[in-house]
Amino acid sequence: MPLLDVPLLARLQEEFRLSMKRLLGDLCLDLEGQYADVAKSLALPVAYFRFLGQALERDAYAHWKVVGWIEALNDLVYFIDLLQQIREEQNPREFAAQLFAECEEKFFENSYLDDLFPRRVSQASGLERRLNALCTRLTQELTQESLCLVPGLPMLWCASRKIPSWTIEVHLDHNVERAEMFGTMAVGMEGAIYEAPHSVKRALKQASGQATILVQPKELSLKIGRTMTPLCMRRGNRLEWSWMYRSPVVATETRSEAVTVGPTLVYGKDRQPRTVASTSADQIARIGRAWTIVQEAWPEGHKVLALLTARIIPLQAKGVGKNLKTIPLPETDYQSGGSVVWLLNRAPHPNAARVFINWLLTKEAQAAWARELQTNSRFVGVAPGNLETVVPPGVQLTQIDSEELLPEVIKTQDIAGQLIR
Repeated sequence: MPLLDVPLLARLQEEFRLSMKRLLGDLCLDLEGQYADVAKSLALPVAYFRFLGQALERDAYAHWKVVGWIEALNDLVYFIDLLQQIREEQNPREFAAQLFAECEEKFFENSYLDDLFPRRVSQASGLERRLNALCTRLTQELTQESLCLVPGLPMLWCASRKIPSWTIEVHLDHNVERAEMFGTMAVGMEGAIYEAPHSVKRALKQASGQATILVQPKELSLKIGRTMTPLCMRRGNRLEWSWMYRSPVVATETRSEAVTVGPTLVYGKDRQPRTVASTSADQIARIGRAWTIVQEAWPEGHKVLALLTARIIPLQAKGVGKNLKTIPLPETDYQSGGSVVWLLNRAPHPNAARVFINWLLTKEAQAAWARELQTNSRFVGVAPGNLETVVPPGVQLTQIDSEELLPEVIKTQDIAGQLIR
């Protein structure tokens, strides 16, 4: 299959949508059938999940939020099956060993190793309890996320089923899995969020981000401790939110949709995401410029990128590259470096190379080159990246690899060879 066959990728994407929709239906069938007792004990709203599946538009089944939600539901059904198995298991040690091996292989999007085996060894004791705790956590996360996929749908659900109220536990702390910031709710699939007022954020901070959403046919409310605050009202087909609306941050527009930029995932020294922070305007602008460069330099690749990309989550990691060390290679005769950029004859993407060279010769690129490589640029006005190698005014240097000096270089090599012997 050609890598850049956009029509073929579009057809595969349509098949993927259909497969995800079928998977959601099959999972609901399993939860209503063979796993009905466990689903009931977990208070898993399977009927609402079906209602949500019917409300989702066709294109939504290839959207990253919906796909991630269905995959997490698939994980939950798998662990519910394990929970039923372990309650009937005759050899819990062997069962634990097999599950530990599977988690180590990380065949899930999330291995769940820390949830099931926190000591990082196969441990049968307490495994049923840990499995039940994992299923409870996944149920809470899936239910909370399902409330926000289609704006206003939970209220319509209660109205259609004549349910007076429905309570759901939620966590509104920083969420690195969904790249959501503290005190916010990402509603819909366009990238918009609603941000809590300062008073609500203070209460959430005291409650460690834990709260309860009360769903009624015409109203959503948030309960933190004993305090109830309005969240959203349904007036006919119109929704009125009490929280501050934050519009999607758009990096660029494609033919089909906008590509949005989410908050930044901040990584710790252990290379694991630790928190979520606002993405700076400068970073958003750089993403937009990078997208434009790809579009100009590689039109075929840009079409694929536009087809498969809806949202960009920047990453921030301090200290990356600071622990690099030079490794000597005794088998090499010499090491050399240079500052020449070449445009090869019959290059597969010559326009991309020209765009890159043009950018590389700008002041911005030369400044980055000097700073990151700790070297110096000949571009006037660019600060030196290595002060120790700055040529003092009036000093003339000799280029040792010039053709005029070739005889002297050969003499030097001969003398060095005799000394080495």
